[in-house]
Amino acid sequence: MAKLKRVKAEQREQLKKLGLENFETWEECAERQSRMVRRFKGHQRRPVPNWKRCDPEDCAASQCPDGCWFASRRYRYLMILEAYRLLSTHSGDLSFVSVAHPRWERSQGSLCQANVDAARQWLYRRFTKLGGNVIAVGGFEPSLNVELDGRSYWAGHVHLVVAGATKDAIKRILSIEKRYRATPYARPVDVRDVGNLCRQLGYSLKRFAERRIAYIDEQGRQNRRPLPLNSTEQREFDAWLLSLPVGARTILIGCRLHGSRLHVVKASDTFDDTHELRKGKRSF
Repeated sequence: MAKLKRVKAEQREQLKKLGLENFETWEECAERQSRMVRRFKGHQRRPVPNWKRCDPEDCAASQCPDGCWFASRRYRYLMILEAYRLLSTHSGDLSFVSVAHPRWERSQGSLCQANVDAARQWLYRRFTKLGGNVIAVGGFEPSLNVELDGRSYWAGHVHLVVAGATKDAIKRILSIEKRYRATPYARPVDVRDVGNLCRQLGYSLKRFAERRIAYIDEQGRQNRRPLPLNSTEQREFDAWLLSLPVGARTILIGCRLHGSRLHVVKASDTFDDTHELRKGKRSF
């Protein structure tokens, strides 16, 4: 127990020094894990294999899926530190990028059909146009969009921190063809400066999903109000995560995870990793 408290304090202090002060605690993970288990009571799917053994000190990390709060927290902690080390020492520009391609949308009830590999490969093909000095780290996440007419669907998003390319160059290569845009005011690609690198890495690799309710603001523009998922929606989201290995939603361009270290590689080698992951040869 003393060792566990020391590790907990060291992790909190380490992330705080890098600018991330509100990283999820083990106590929060325990409460969220308990709520997830309660949501699945009475349903056929068993939430987490050996979930009663899952805690900060004894988690079946090699077997636990991305839906296990403890396993995903351990992975996110590692990735944030490693990505920060790699990106903070890169000589190129840093940008925070969000992409929401309409082809990544899935109807409510069909989130299990989300294809992370397809999003990863689309990004790979686009980023190869920038040359070999670009590094990007982030992840794929869905949100439940509710439109003005009441229609709801899962919208796939990718959030990335990108080093080694200008904002204009990133916007150019990630431009989404107009034929895919259902509305003229849609902004499927957003590129901004990086303010707090550690915080934006934490956001890019987060495990949460939310409802995003469309509304018209005072200027007559459509915006979205974020709200928590209801129990049924959260259960669908959790079930999807429970079907994925830890790290399966991560997007890596120009780098690769070997054990517990991120290394710069050729972009083609990163692309090979998607095939290895799909075949089950990689574990995160």
